[in-house]
Amino acid sequence: MKIRTPESNIDDVIQYSINDVVCMIYGLEKYREKYGCIENIPLTQTGGIRRVCVENVTKQNAFWANLCTNVTTKYTLDLFRDLSAAFVGGWTHANAYCAGEIFHNIWHGDFASSYPTVMTTRTFPCYDFETYEGDDAYNEFMKLDMHDLEDPELKYHYMITVRVKNFHTTRQNTFWSVSKCDYVKYPANADDPVTIITDNGKIEWCEEAVITMTDLDWYIFRQAYCIEEFDIIRLSKAMCDYLPIEMIMTILDYYGYKTSLKMDEDDPDWSPSIDSQYVESKQFINGIYGCSVTKVVSDDILMTEDGWVKIPLTEEAFNKKVWATKEESTFLSYQIGVWVTAWARFNLWTLILQFDKGITGSFVLYGDTDSLFLRDGCDLNIVKKYNEKVEYLERDVAA
Repeated sequence: MKIRTPESNIDDVIQYSINDVVCMIYGLEKYREKYGCIENIPLTQTGGIRRVCVENVTKQNAFWANLCTNVTTKYTLDLFRDLSAAFVGGWTHANAYCAGEIFHNIWHGDFASSYPTVMTTRTFPCYDFETYEGDDAYNEFMKLDMHDLEDPELKYHYMITVRVKNFHTTRQNTFWSVSKCDYVKYPANADDPVTIITDNGKIEWCEEAVITMTDLDWYIFRQAYCIEEFDIIRLSKAMCDYLPIEMIMTILDYYGYKTSLKMDEDDPDWSPSIDSQYVESKQFINGIYGCSVTKVVSDDILMTEDGWVKIPLTEEAFNKKVWATKEESTFLSYQIGVWVTAWARFNLWTLILQFDKGITGSFVLYGDTDSLFLRDGCDLNIVKKYNEKVEYLERDVAA
């Protein structure tokens, strides 16, 4: 650690600050060349991606743009709360059974551009949701639950709010986070029996919880946990489809740029222009998912004498905010973003379930959204078969 006093030489700090300003000015000049004037420069990286999608998707496919707008403006506050509850980010966790041990010759694999991959190869709930409660929810669940979620002819995706009782993990790696439960039964008093056991925030065993999740998460949940009893409280279903060809081709084009333009400076074909295109394409691929999961409506936040205060949405305030989105150029809906991460978890856990057999042993040491670390001796034919399935999905969409 460097100790500085009023007498210290700070020439290096000054130069560092100068470099920051030089970089900022250079960046602004590049943006001015691209957007014409400072006023047109997007405020965020996602803003630039939105403009590309508006040009390539919204303006080229009016039916899709109107569909996304109509779906969004028909959201009720209750449905939007369910979608927000069902949204879960990437699954990240380490195998607690392996804590403190040293492993050699581990295998590590990444899912290449996990989110863009599912956006180009999987189906999503693209249309209006119908909501069922009570016996109607259970009857609808019994019809939909028999469907193959990976069937290209799948007609519906669904979201459920389910009460689950006395469930425990069947794997060494635990699937569901406590923070993503609508309700968890905790002991009323300190001396009462334990009602939940967690593994670094994820549920190992729980007496009772209420959870809102997608059909994809429910499929994994039932294999990752042994469940004594469950009750469907509410179910919402929507007709599903692939994203429009304009969106798929835009993603694939930028992915092609990202993979073909990546090169070192000592490569004879390298140039600042090519490097700039590579960076832009990489930012697009990394950011396109964020456009789909941006909340269309948020609570109002007020600054008071007592600090920041969240004003919960009322039905009236929600309807006004949702209706205001009708004036925006739309190319995705919030529900699509919810299923993007669900598909990524589905893909990751499809492999984890094969490599982690619970008390009989697990090869899974660690997982992080789009990657897995496996101990030596794992059957890599499982990975090979998964890759072959992805290639099949790509060919099927291309056809």
